[in-house]
Amino acid sequence: EDPSLLNIDNIDTHSYDTSSVASSDSGDKSHLKRKKKLRDSFSIHGSVIRLSLLKGVSTQIVSAAAKVDAGLPTAITASSLIAVGTSHGLALIFDPNQALRLCLGNTAVGAQYGAISALSINSDCSRLLCGFAKGQITMWDLASGKLLRSIIDAHPPGTAILHIK
Repeated sequence: EDPSLLNIDNIDTHSYDTSSVASSDSGDKSHLKRKKKLRDSFSIHGSVIRLSLLKGVSTQIVSAAAKVDAGLPTAITASSLIAVGTSHGLALIFDPNQALRLCLGNTAVGAQYGAISALSINSDCSRLLCGFAKGQITMWDLASGKLLRSIIDAHPPGTAILHIK
């Protein structure tokens, strides 16, 4: 790790690539050096995101939609497990090998609460929070697949949960 990247005492306002300070065609040679230095410092550490195709998950979601009327995917969260919420209120839980481990909820709950609009898995992967389009929240135990709690008064009724933690 480059300690100069963590040193905030030496930061000047011209060290970032902005068009308001100097454009690339302004002839400012120091601007080009700063731009190269900034680009080089990013390449040292690599990318912060990685593209991962979830073909196994995709195949099983299509299969679940056809077999048990699971609906289309509406939300996803990933940690050591992958959880996918559906338009019919189900939460599909996959292991790291993309094998379906749990199908939480039922379409009756989906009809009552709406689509799953937000998902969150806690840090030790023991609990899943599901936020619904009509404002309800459910908490599931991921070891047993049991519903632990259904919260209906934590959010204004009829408004979708957009983020949950």
